[in-house]
Amino acid sequence: MMEDINAFQAAAVGSPESDALGLKLVENMTGNLLFIGTVKEQKPIYRAAALKNVPPFKTASYAYYRTYPYRPSQWFLDE
Repeated sequence: MMEDINAFQAAAVGSPESDALGLKLVENMTGNLLFIGTVKEQKPIYRAAALKNVPPFKTASYAYYRTYPYRPSQWFLDE
C-alpha cells in the first residue's frame, strides 16, 4: 500500500495514472475497512449538582479539554 501511496503522490494531478492509483487506494481502504471511526463521540464532564452557572461544554475534542472550565469565577454553589 505504501508503494501505491508514493506512486500516487508522485503522479501528476488529474493524469490517468493518478486516477487509477487513487481508485485503487480507495477500493483497498473501503473494501478492507482499514479504519473504523466514530462520529461525535460523547465525552462526559463530571461536576457536582450543587455547582451552578457552568456553561455547556461546546466541543468534544481533547485538544480543548485544557481550556475547560470556562470562567470559573462565575460559578457558585447552591445548597
